Amino acid sequence: MVDKDVVRVVFANVISICLFASEIPTFYKAVKKSNSLEDINAGYYLAMTMNCLFLVLYGVPFFHPGNLLLLTAFGTGLAIHIAYLTIFLLYSSCNKRMYVGSVFLTELLVIGLVSGLLIGLEHNVRTRTLYVGFFCFIMCLFMLTPRSTLMLEVKDTKSAECMSLPVTLGDILSGLCWCIYAALGSDSFFAAPNGLGCLWGLYHLRLYCLYRERTPKARDDDKEQLAQAELSEGKLADMEQRMEQKKLALELKHEEIQQALKLYQTQLAQVEHDIANLGPSTGQPRDGVDMV
Repeated sequence: MVDKDVVRVVFANVISICLFASEIPTFYKAVKKSNSLEDINAGYYLAMTMNCLFLVLYGVPFFHPGNLLLLTAFGTGLAIHIAYLTIFLLYSSCNKRMYVGSVFLTELLVIGLVSGLLIGLEHNVRTRTLYVGFFCFIMCLFMLTPRSTLMLEVKDTKSAECMSLPVTLGDILSGLCWCIYAALGSDSFFAAPNGLGCLWGLYHLRLYCLYRERTPKARDDDKEQLAQAELSEGKLADMEQRMEQKKLALELKHEEIQQALKLYQTQLAQVEHDIANLGPSTGQPRDGVDMV
């Protein structure tokens, strides 16, 4: 007969892995559309990577025996998020690459330092479990921050366009399964944040149902600003065109004046030449004519 606990935890593993992989379409669209990830916040994925690192450490038998399925779930999640960070390193600007690379190396150093100190200085497995469990509890609470930011954005824009229903449902199911698993195992470090995450997911689902058909206020404001900007640009272009036309007219008039001045100077020079050729009007005989 199949153990119900195994079925429940395997189901939680599948839900968690699907939740981790739910961001793959976001990266695919960003890379395919613009070949850049500048519009995607790398901080969230770095935080998720750190969270997975501590949860993997929490599932290692040296720190918390009997958590093999927890180790496999978040080990897979860690591999997926390292793949996300690799994509950031390949398709981001130089500054963002430096940021992602330096923070990820710092996370590896921190997790290595924590695990090394606990293994070297603390020989009691239960005490190691308390320390690592406390770190996991803090990280799980910290991971609720992006959800709070998303909640504020939905309330501000009056639209659930920035929310993903599959991700929200995945949050709820994953939090519920892991909360039940941790509660049955009397693991308060893992039960409390997952239970809170499940409640947070339910609140997000409520916001999604409330605002999913409403027009985004921010988009309307953006459209109005865009229309005003286009109108201003049109007026500026019209003014530039008129100035260019006036400039051309002035250049034509200047050329006409220059041509008239040259013609006047030519005519004046011709008149002066003709006068010079006439000679004195009286007292001098003309060439070849005798005086009477």
